[in-house]
Amino acid sequence: MAEEKLNQFFATLDRVVESNLSNQAAGNDVDWLSRLRAQAGKSFQQLPVPSHKDKSWSHFAELEISEAYGPVGAPKVTTGILDAENKALSALVTITESEIKFQVSSEAAKQGLVVCTLEEAASKHAKLLEDSLTLADLGSEDKLTVFSTAASFHGFLLYVPKGVQLNRPVEILIQNEKENVVFPTNAWIILDEQAETSIVIRQKSATGGLKSAIASLALALDIREDASLHLLETQQYSRAVWTFVNEASRLAAGASLDQFVLDTGSAVNKHILTAVMQGDGSQVSITGIYTPQNDQVYIYDTHQNHNASHTTSDLLFNGVLDGSAYSLWKGNVYVAAGTKGADGFQINRNLLLDEASHAESIPGLEIIADDVRCSHAVTLSSVDPEQMFFLESRGIGPADAEELIVSGFLEAASNRMKDKALKEIIQEALK
Repeated sequence: MAEEKLNQFFATLDRVVESNLSNQAAGNDVDWLSRLRAQAGKSFQQLPVPSHKDKSWSHFAELEISEAYGPVGAPKVTTGILDAENKALSALVTITESEIKFQVSSEAAKQGLVVCTLEEAASKHAKLLEDSLTLADLGSEDKLTVFSTAASFHGFLLYVPKGVQLNRPVEILIQNEKENVVFPTNAWIILDEQAETSIVIRQKSATGGLKSAIASLALALDIREDASLHLLETQQYSRAVWTFVNEASRLAAGASLDQFVLDTGSAVNKHILTAVMQGDGSQVSITGIYTPQNDQVYIYDTHQNHNASHTTSDLLFNGVLDGSAYSLWKGNVYVAAGTKGADGFQINRNLLLDEASHAESIPGLEIIADDVRCSHAVTLSSVDPEQMFFLESRGIGPADAEELIVSGFLEAASNRMKDKALKEIIQEALK
């Protein structure tokens, strides 16, 4: 039965790929984008359906999978200047099943910020993407990753030119509004040399009832020499949505990435995250908070790849599980041969609020060099009875005491975000 459910799920995706590729073939896609999508579609069809015995898929196979999902088709594209309501932003990209809307502030436009569909990027900004296209190879062995590339009509490019430092963040809102749809998005974000910006990516469901959907996002981050990106990703889909994210970041010499992932919604959440430190002196800080409840299933697969010398990566994922929630975190730190001075660390901590909650952690190190400092740690615990006793003895009720303990556990992670504006968004979301 579990195997049948997974076959049914991927058969649904296969129909969407075939439908979208046939529509693209009948359209006017430029050559490189057509080739990219066609290759991804071919890979999707050739890659095997994952086994229900694989830990990353076993719990998904226990859930009900609808046969009614269908493609969303090509969206309407609109552009404009930011209105007064969003004056605190440099740009706002809003993506729904039916529309992609780009709004850029006049200041950011003067600085040369580019936000556009992949179709427009391919015809007008092909040179910007030339050095970034190899990022599509990261995750090319994952069936769901290539699905997003092959099937998405909702692709866009965000480019920050060389030396530009945006004073206000860019917000990307991906919002599910339709029922029983497959909603893939494909995003390319490029920071040129010495550029700096903050970006918020929000994935959420529209208000007004639970809408069932399969949402996927393929995200490529190309952070070039001495550039700096502060990135916050929030996922707040309804409990009727299954969401799949694959993101790959590549950092050139001296580049830095301060990344925060906050997941609270969706019935299913599978997130593959790969950070490749390709240039000497590049550094990555990745923080994750996830709070699954009841029957929610959250899977994380993280990769910190040190391909250059004197690189640093620091990963912390904190999870709070309640009810019959399940989480799996698998992490790997890789250090390439011939590199020197790599410093990699990863830790996964889980706080279980219910005896029915279940969390698994699988850390890993793959070191092919001598001059390294790499380590990992894992903790799984329930609420500390001594902490509860301490708080209750001071007149705090059990529910409030537990809430204070959980808040402290999550605050330790939220404080890692360096960007003040993004930290405020995180802390507000955790209230």
